[in-house]
Amino acid sequence: MQSNIEAFRKYAKWLEYAYVVVLLTTLTQGPVFKLWQASSASSGNSIFLTYQLTFVIVQLPALLLLGKRMQWSWPQSAPVALIGAFCSWMVLSTVWATSGRDTIVEATTLALTAATGVYIARSFTHIQQIVLVGLAMQPGVLFSYLAVKRNWEFAISIEGHWNGVYFNRNSLAPVAAVGLLAAASILVITVARRRNTWWPATAIVFADIAMLNGYVLMRTRSSTSIGAIAVFVAVWGCWSVIRILYRRKLLTIAQIEKFGYGIFIAGAVTTTWMMLRSQEVVLRWLNQESFFNGRTAIWNYGFSGFLDRPIFGWGWMSAWKSSVFMKRDLWWTVQGGEFSHSSYIDVLLGGGMIGAVLFLVAFVWGGYVQIRHAILSTAGQWTYAIMFFVLLSATQESFVVGDHFLWVLLVAAIGGPGRPEVLGDVLGDVSLDPDSSTALRAATT
Repeated sequence: MQSNIEAFRKYAKWLEYAYVVVLLTTLTQGPVFKLWQASSASSGNSIFLTYQLTFVIVQLPALLLLGKRMQWSWPQSAPVALIGAFCSWMVLSTVWATSGRDTIVEATTLALTAATGVYIARSFTHIQQIVLVGLAMQPGVLFSYLAVKRNWEFAISIEGHWNGVYFNRNSLAPVAAVGLLAAASILVITVARRRNTWWPATAIVFADIAMLNGYVLMRTRSSTSIGAIAVFVAVWGCWSVIRILYRRKLLTIAQIEKFGYGIFIAGAVTTTWMMLRSQEVVLRWLNQESFFNGRTAIWNYGFSGFLDRPIFGWGWMSAWKSSVFMKRDLWWTVQGGEFSHSSYIDVLLGGGMIGAVLFLVAFVWGGYVQIRHAILSTAGQWTYAIMFFVLLSATQESFVVGDHFLWVLLVAAIGGPGRPEVLGDVLGDVSLDPDSSTALRAATT
């Protein structure tokens, strides 16, 4: 009887892994749009509700599993509460939104996808998250490669950029970039640990995955994702140095919590800002286009809208759909049908200063409560590295939005401590460090 129960638990665990891969693949959005493309073309009408229902259905199991597993402990759960407050504020903004019918849908899906991110954080260790995220990116990358090679409609833009099944290079590029980073992270950890006799085979597999994703990324010619990768590597390296200093007893966790984290945040923000300011020189050297791509006018228009309603905002994702917003009497204007091309402008426009403060505090506090896990758990550097990858990517596109995998990854990073490692975890055996597992359990109990 006991053996049957153990077998069931093992199969259930693998089934959940498969579900998470399908979940994240779906939330990259491109495969869903491609799936319903024929129906949209034949009907001649928008099938937005079909897309929306697909995303909701695939996230419902995550919501149910989160309800079963979520345990509150303060102050570790405070970031989750802040994320909940941020999403709730955006839902509440429907009351005064200039386009309430859009806001209620967009804000509800924002909250649902945030819950999916918390589910990922509370259900899987860092190493498991990396493996699952890396696998989830591959269907979109592979189908995009196939779409280009078989010359599917819209797979290549007029300018020669690869769009794949995502219809837009700026949607394909983050998928390929995250797939590259996840595969490279597993490769580095596997080679560094060499824990099993079959580690060379594992290294070869993940090296091939990384090369394929890197090739697809380069063919998109997306400079934003290249910059985000540079930030990811820098942040990963920074926390690797901190982990080394801790293991050599040159730093304590108390010192890192008291001084190190604040210095890291200030340094990371400053470095990212300097990188954006000097991006013209860097991208000219890489023969890439500007990060901004003419978006400065749109950002200025959006920011001026925020100044019109600085406290409460226009309602989540409501401003650009409002004739009041689009017809403001300015010295200049933009054409209709635009959107912010920046998650930060979205937050300011949608929720005003109240929404922006909730978002900022959730991010800072979420990073703070992850310090012990980042230092003690296997691949703990992933938390901060993927966090800043998303935050930089969000400067150029609306990635803080419902039904998108980057919002899931950001919430998973800031939503509180991940599940402590347990010896023998499936997918954790790739690089499980018994010493760090013991230390982590001791530090978090």
